[in-house]
Amino acid sequence: MELLYLISSPLARAGDDWRLQWKSKNITGRDFMRRMGLSANTFYRRVREYEIRHGITEQTSA
Repeated sequence: MELLYLISSPLARAGDDWRLQWKSKNITGRDFMRRMGLSANTFYRRVREYEIRHGITEQTSA
């Protein structure tokens, strides 16, 4: 199942650089969604899955 996800996921096809580009604001989320053909819900779900899979955590302010 993991391999099928990686092959079919637009974020996986974009490579690992997509997250850095988005987080550093070199590309907007909306622009990336349009390029990859993703809805906002799918984009943010895939971001969350990617971050969990790679052990990436964001610091939140209290």
